[in-house]
Amino acid sequence: MTYADSLSRRCVGVNSCTGVQFSDNSTGNCVTVCPTSPSMFGEVPIKQCVVNCSSANSTYAENVTRLCLKECPVGTFADNNTQACVLQCPSSPTIPTTQPTYGDPTTNKCVVQCPSSPARLFADNSTELCVSVCPGNTYGRLDTLFC
Repeated sequence: MTYADSLSRRCVGVNSCTGVQFSDNSTGNCVTVCPTSPSMFGEVPIKQCVVNCSSANSTYAENVTRLCLKECPVGTFADNNTQACVLQCPSSPTIPTTQPTYGDPTTNKCVVQCPSSPARLFADNSTELCVSVCPGNTYGRLDTLFC
């Protein structure tokens, strides 16, 4: 398949779009922003719009830029199950569904266990976030790192 490259005014092969463009199979064009319908994201190493970001490249789909990113922006968390940046971490399908994952603000990743260093954080079940101070009438347990 070839793609219409508006910058070079040529038809180019996959992975060959000029500049910061991605080959888009849904339109046959080179695009600077991958489409929202169908939902696709720009995978920088291969210069293609993809439906799913690559676990091999450790990239995560980010909805604002429509790019596959190595690190999710502040306020979102990298979910290894969906390869997406999410606002709230889901329950992990690899462990019992009653066990949520928690958003770790130090790494912007979804984790099963909140970190004890460099700062000790506690898993807060009410927000599903790792927090330095437990909310309300809850207290951080040093042995489990749960509120």
